[in-house]
Amino acid sequence: MSRRIVEIDSLRGLAAFGVAFGFHANYFLDVPMLPWVAERGWTLVDLFFVISGYIFAHLYSANMPDGRTFAIRRFARLYPLHIAMFVLTALLLSFLPPLEPKPSASSFPFALLNVVMLQELGIVRNFNVPAWSVSVEVYCYAVFFLAVRLRMLWPLAFVIVPGALLFTAVVPYLEDRVLRGLVGFFAGTLIWKFRPSIWFAPLLAMAGLFLDPGPLNPGSFYAITLWPAVLIVALKLPQLGHSWLQWLGERSYSLYLCHYPAMMALAAVGVPFPLMVPLILALADRLYVLLEMPAQAAILRHTRKSSVQPPVAS
Repeated sequence: MSRRIVEIDSLRGLAAFGVAFGFHANYFLDVPMLPWVAERGWTLVDLFFVISGYIFAHLYSANMPDGRTFAIRRFARLYPLHIAMFVLTALLLSFLPPLEPKPSASSFPFALLNVVMLQELGIVRNFNVPAWSVSVEVYCYAVFFLAVRLRMLWPLAFVIVPGALLFTAVVPYLEDRVLRGLVGFFAGTLIWKFRPSIWFAPLLAMAGLFLDPGPLNPGSFYAITLWPAVLIVALKLPQLGHSWLQWLGERSYSLYLCHYPAMMALAAVGVPFPLMVPLILALADRLYVLLEMPAQAAILRHTRKSSVQPPVAS
């Protein structure tokens, strides 16, 4: 079984591009966007969760390493860039106002939570605003690891997805992001498990686009309808294997974590949005080449004697 799915990498890159230069450009910088992007572009993060669940099921559902190895892989993948962007954002916040219109925590206890990637506890507590989803991913990884080790992944997925989805109807929006992560992540695992035929995708897409989610969180509703449909179709699109889309997919994590502090700094010196796009993409590229991948490789090389495998794109 191939460990890397290039179409999924490309889809993740497009989602990161949409969050950064679609929804957040409108939300933080008032750049005009299509109504759906301005109003629902934030749900692209739920697509990230679905993709993560799919990839983790692909990599680990039948071949889970020991806890130490799994934790080292996740640490190597997420932490170096996360901590670098946390430090950068904290330094910028010492001189510049945040772009986030809602209050962000800046006290030492919240800084410590950001450092250990446990900051998403129900309210806005992020220095680097998009990093809330990294914290949620960490929680999802822990649940996934335990579920696989207990040989209960699929029964728990069938419980977690509807259970967490229903709870989004009663939990205030700003406090349901962990629930959103659980819905999307474990919906992704189920999509991998059953890998439905492409004919099923239009049914899911129509349900997402035309049914009213009512009191349910729209992002979580899309995580069981629209985004699985997009994922199913993406797997059948050879066009997503194009080199420039692979380039974007490889840099999706760097782009996602660097765009907020970069926008903050560039907006402060008056750089227009059209020029921000190539500058931030260039920054994401340099972070990927000079920090993200070398740091990941160094951590895994240092622990190779403990049977940690080479880096994986997940």
